[in-house]
Formats: sequence, structure tokens, C-alpha cells
Amino acid sequence: MTTVRDRFSLLRLLWVTVALLLGAATLSVTEAPDASAVIGGTEATNPGWVVGILDSSASVPDFGPRVRLTCAGALVAADIVLTAGHCIQSADFPNPLRTPDQIVVAASGESRASEMTDDVVFGVEAIVMHPFFDIDTLGVDLAIIQLTEPVPGAVTVGVESNASRPSAGSGLDFYGWGRLANAGDFPDVLQYGRFENVDTTNCLSGSDTDDLCVGGAANGATPRICGGDSGGAFVQNAKVQAVSSYAPAVPGGLANCGATGQLDGAQPVAEHAAWFSAVTATRPIQQAPGVRGSSRVATTPPPSTPPPSTPPPSGSCDFAPAPFGDIAGSFATCDIGAIFELGITTGTSPTTYSPKDPVTREQMAAFLARTVRLFGATCTGRAGPFVDIAGSFAEADIACIYGLGITTGTSSTTYSPKDPVTREQMAAFIGRTLRWVGVTSCDLSEPVRFTDIAGSFAENFIQFLKCLEITTGTSPTTYSPQDTVTREQMAAFVARVWRLDQSRQTASLQNAVVAWLASNTPGSLPFVGSCGSVTSNTAAYCISGLVYTPGRARVGIGQPFSETDFELELTSGSTGWTVSSAATVGG
Repeated sequence: MTTVRDRFSLLRLLWVTVALLLGAATLSVTEAPDASAVIGGTEATNPGWVVGILDSSASVPDFGPRVRLTCAGALVAADIVLTAGHCIQSADFPNPLRTPDQIVVAASGESRASEMTDDVVFGVEAIVMHPFFDIDTLGVDLAIIQLTEPVPGAVTVGVESNASRPSAGSGLDFYGWGRLANAGDFPDVLQYGRFENVDTTNCLSGSDTDDLCVGGAANGATPRICGGDSGGAFVQNAKVQAVSSYAPAVPGGLANCGATGQLDGAQPVAEHAAWFSAVTATRPIQQAPGVRGSSRVATTPPPSTPPPSTPPPSGSCDFAPAPFGDIAGSFATCDIGAIFELGITTGTSPTTYSPKDPVTREQMAAFLARTVRLFGATCTGRAGPFVDIAGSFAEADIACIYGLGITTGTSSTTYSPKDPVTREQMAAFIGRTLRWVGVTSCDLSEPVRFTDIAGSFAENFIQFLKCLEITTGTSPTTYSPQDTVTREQMAAFVARVWRLDQSRQTASLQNAVVAWLASNTPGSLPFVGSCGSVTSNTAAYCISGLVYTPGRARVGIGQPFSETDFELELTSGSTGWTVSSAATVGG
């Protein structure tokens, strides 16, 4: 299994039109063109089940198919598409998960990307991620999309349910609109290639051994996949055997499609047939009961008005609702969904969160340890001085946050894991977490007017959180430092910490991008942020996508109406983000 840093180099070109069409239809091997594939492939007619996944925020006249087409999938039922998990959840910033209103699907058998216009695409009703998809390792890289309506006259392809995988050396048919060469052009016409299932152990050095490793008949020969082929289906005997997941990359993180000695990775589907059947058994599709995973539906009920003694809601939901049956009406519905999707909570059972229950100190340690690991923390396993944590489910997490300076315990030798967390303790926990992340100051525009915090050991932390708008208190003039924190209040606090960091990183990254453009590109074209925000035919630079892990980022920069793009690698330090390397793509 690769590390986050290792696989970061494999989170390939998600920001530069990762467009691949997979399929689900009655295709036989003999019906496929006699050709090699996407790199080294030939033009092909869509067999009917290959679909394109498009960004709904961009209109075709302004952007054209190259930017709009982002991934591919296979039509496995008239209203169901199978694709890669990372086509839905990526390290994209600030929202790592795409919602149904952010994508549309071209599913009527289009063979040209330029044919995927607004009048032929289908909306998305719901999305379900595989419960064990891991964005850091691309493990179980699968997702299911339900369209808002069935495709008329749909041509579909089956999904393999036989537990045995394709035998080594057997052929796999593949279609896609990915790059024709490493850092090369994107085709308008669908490409076909006949791949060989080489083995399951040597896709890339250190890669997951559960992947199918595919390529040409000789190691490193064409056909090969490249940026834009993500989510595409590898088909044998008229059934999807695997979904396109990743291509090789160089140590710096830029794509190295078709590299000799390294094969392309695909996610097998047969061993996940039971999950697929359970998810698609109902409409709208939903995660199988009792299984940890993310389900995203198009319509999310708004949270109710919070009671006056609890923090306010954090605004419109930036994540799908969590699959807990007891959070309807909670002011923190959005926040619980956020920390569930981020892996910070798994609930008190597969179907409950218990929002009104008090948070214990051992639960708090688990929440915070998972949060700081999102920010790149490596816990040393330092046991700490606490004599009362042996046997706690959160023993390792308590040691983690102690080692990071986030807790000092309730005494020099005790942590009191079963005690409830008070609001002043919560302020200290969250304040120290923020300082560990790098948020160390805040300029107060007006004095904190809480009248009940004088003398609290956490007075400075409470003022700090108020300044950062992590808390608004229990009223305009009170914080209630001795009150017990509930699990829904904790979700709100932790979710706001994550959102604050995302906002900080986004601003710093954009500043670094603007500085690089000013020094390295001709003319004085404006920078307009995300390419998804460009709605008129105005020449400008914009971010066409982003991959981010703590301390490192890779950004795709382009002009919506030009074939020239830049891929920037950035590193973060005490002064923010700086560009460490750059490459020109296209042109």
C-alpha cells in the first residue's frame, strides 16, 4: 500500500479534463475495432454504453468539450452509470466531493466530445461512493451515479459478478477520450484500444496489489491510458471487469503516461458485485444499510432553526447528508455530514449519531486526532503520562493529541477519558488544534462581549475562537463555559476548523499562482480564480483543477479558450505557498 505522499503523484490530471467514457452495454469482443488504444489508439464509434461525465458549471460554447468533459463511465442500466470514485471525490479544493448538481452525463452514445452539448446531457439524481474508497491510496476506486431519468433506448453493458478475475494475458476492450500522448492533445473522437491484463502486483512500485495492471502486450507498450481516461471501463465478454484508475507519474507528481516498465492501474469490480447490487436495488440509489460510505442525493432538506443555546448552522451544506437516521432537525446536519464524509466520525452506530448526547473526553480525542491527520499530522505513538487511559478505545488518539500539545490532561497523570467535555475545555482543545495547524493570531474588529468567561482557564482560547467565528456563544453576551458539549455542537466546532483551513489554503494558493503568472507569462491577462466561474468569452487565466495534500499542491492553470495549460507544483512553508516547479501542457 502506498503512502499519501507516494500516491499523491498518482492523483493525476484530475484538474486538466480527466475525461474517459466507460460503458455498460451488450458489447462483445468481436464487435470492437481492431486497434491499439488511447495512447496509440484509433478512432471508434461509441458502442452505445460509453458515457461522458461533464462539469455542469461550464457551458459548451464558452469552454468547449476539452474543459467540460472531466471523466467517463459505463452505462450499466438505463439510469445507472459506473465510474471511478476519484471522479467524484478528489483532493479538489475547497469541496472534495462533487454534488449531483455539479455534473451532467452524456449518455446517448455520443462518439465526439463536441457532440456533448447542453441539450443532450442528463442530470444526476444521486451519487454513491464505495464505502471503502480511499482518496489517499485510490483504494476501491468506484462510484455509482443515478441519472434523473432513464436513457431512451439505452444500450447497456453488464457488470462482472464472477469472483475470478480476468486471467493474465487476456484481452480487455477500452474506450476513452484521454490524451493521445503524455502531455499531448485530447481527441474529439472517441478512441479504442485492446489492452492486456498483465498482472495484479506490479502496476507501479508500491501500488495496491488488488489492482488490475493493464497495458500493451509487452510491458510498457501501447495501448496505454492517460489523463482524461479516468473512470473508463475495461470490458471482457460484454461485462465491465475493471474501472480505469491511474497512470504512471514521475516523482515530481506530473503525469508520465505510457512509461516503460510501469503499467496502468484499474480497479476490479467483481469482488464488489454485492455492494453494486445492494446500492442499485432501490431508487434513489443509496448506500447499503450498515455499510460505511457516502451517499449524495440531489435534494437535501435544510437544517432546522437551532435552539438559542447551541452554535448556529454553518451555512449551506458542502457535503452530502450522513446516513444517520437520528439527525433530522439537528442544527448541525450539514456539519455532521461534513465530518462523516471527512472520516472524522463514524457515528455511534452505522445508522445513528446521537446528536444530543454529551461528548466524552475520549470521543473528543478521537475526533481531534482524525482531524489533525487530515492536516498531515504523524502521531509518534508517545504514550504520555496518563495512567487512566488503558483500555480506552481512544488510547492511541489520546496519546496522539498529547504528543502534539493539544491536550495536557485533567492532571499531570490523568486524562479522565469518560468525563464529559465542557465548553471551556472544547475551546482549549480547538484553540490548540488551530495553533498546531498554523492559525496563531486573529485581529479583533471589536472586543469579545462574553460576560461569563472572566476567570475561565480558557478565556483566551474562547476569545480566539470568537474572533475566528468558530463560535458565536450561547447568546450575544454569554459563552456558558461550564456547560457540557453535545455531539452536534462538537460537529459544528470541528467542521468550522476544517472550513477555516480550506479558506486559508485557497487564498494562499491563489496568491502564489497570481505571482507566478505575473513573472512567467506574457501580457497582462487577468486571473479569475476557478475556470468554473468563467461565464463569458473573456481571455483570462484560471484554475482548471487542483490536487492538494498537506504541504503539497498541484494546480492546473489555463485559458478557457486556449490549448496551452500549465501544471504547477507548489509547496507550503511558513510564508505560504510557493511554486517549486512548472510544466507546459498542450500548446
